[in-house]
Amino acid sequence: MNKILVVYYTQSGQGKRIVDGVLRPLVKRDNYQIDYFRIEPYKDFPFPWNTKDFYDCMPECVDGDTITVKPFNIEEDYDLVILSYPIWFLSLAIPFWSLLQDEKFKAFIENKKVITILGVRNMWVNAHKRLYKYFENLNIKHVGNMVFTDPNPNLVSVITVIKFLNTGIKKPSKYLPPYGISNTRIQQMDIFGNLIDKAFTKNDWLDLQSEIVENNGVVLDFTLKTTELAGGRIFKLWSSFIKKKGEAGDPKRQGRLKIYQFYLLFLLFVISPISSIIFKIIHFLFRPLTQKGLDKLSHLK
Repeated sequence: MNKILVVYYTQSGQGKRIVDGVLRPLVKRDNYQIDYFRIEPYKDFPFPWNTKDFYDCMPECVDGDTITVKPFNIEEDYDLVILSYPIWFLSLAIPFWSLLQDEKFKAFIENKKVITILGVRNMWVNAHKRLYKYFENLNIKHVGNMVFTDPNPNLVSVITVIKFLNTGIKKPSKYLPPYGISNTRIQQMDIFGNLIDKAFTKNDWLDLQSEIVENNGVVLDFTLKTTELAGGRIFKLWSSFIKKKGEAGDPKRQGRLKIYQFYLLFLLFVISPISSIIFKIIHFLFRPLTQKGLDKLSHLK
């Protein structure tokens, strides 16, 4: 019996649906036991979000601060752990990162084989840099990474994600496409479950990530990656600036959060399109070098 534990945090349910789509072929087979552990904060963040709470969590999210989540109560051992979580402000979502700091969870996941499965707008590399260090410290064998992104252009997906976060509605409107990963795309994720089954059957995980990449289970764009890494550094500066006025929920820092909000919109709709053109030119001129970096990230090297 191959035993898989899915550890996940989701507000909208999209992350859970994606994992279910990937694991659908394995659920139908008798030689798999698949269990789920949902990360639950004692005081969860709102969904849909209101603007004030959404921006107020940015500094703590960027800095890797934690909150109290319900205890990790799994005593059983597993052959594979799947981690599924959202990305907030180019960082790991606070509830997910909080569980990773739990000593019982650390003891459980140490030396385990892990696959990460994400459903994101389009940026995830900055968050994974923190996660890779965590894996390295606990000798975790990161054997697979799948990242499913919103198929719409960057600026379009910015508008649709804002609408989604504030309303919880993914459906298209008169002028906008739907946000997120479509049900049709989720129905096509069986291939990745079959790849996991193949790795279990052969007891060989070395080729799994290459096969995931070959089947478009993770696609990296140089422009988005470069924009994101630059944004991550800037967000750290904003986090420090805002926290000087108080901790999460302190009304004294609302003024600085408002400034950050306007800055972020300016960055997304004015600076980002200009920088994207520059990064596209760089990628075109130095493609062998830039593509090598993308391939390295995609293949977990």
